[in-house]
Amino acid sequence: MRDFNNSGVFNVNGDVVVGDGNEVGKPFIQCSNEELLLERRFRKENLRREFKAKSKRVICTAILIMVCVFCFAGYEFYKGNSKLSMWILELTSIVLTFLGLKTVLTPNTYEKFEHRDIEAINIILKSRRVE
Repeated sequence: MRDFNNSGVFNVNGDVVVGDGNEVGKPFIQCSNEELLLERRFRKENLRREFKAKSKRVICTAILIMVCVFCFAGYEFYKGNSKLSMWILELTSIVLTFLGLKTVLTPNTYEKFEHRDIEAINIILKSRRVE
């Protein structure tokens, strides 16, 4: 409200309405078939981008961890513990593989939200016999 009290440049007498009355969005059931098809394509693109971003984060993290583990295993090999260094590398590779797959393949909250909306769009389109 500080913006309205600015040395008398703006004189506000009466009610102040912020916004122009436009709808921010409308329910899927009120959308036309073309709008629904465009919305579904848009949300599928969002899912694809989210998957790529998540995969990139997992790969970068795995590379950083493997570099650290490789340095530690190299140090142990240098000290003469070749079996220990092999176990360290093998176990780390197995654990990182499973954790990376779990992280990438498990949908996060955003992906669940997008999947739910795509499913709702598919149901509406089926009920309208578009697909």
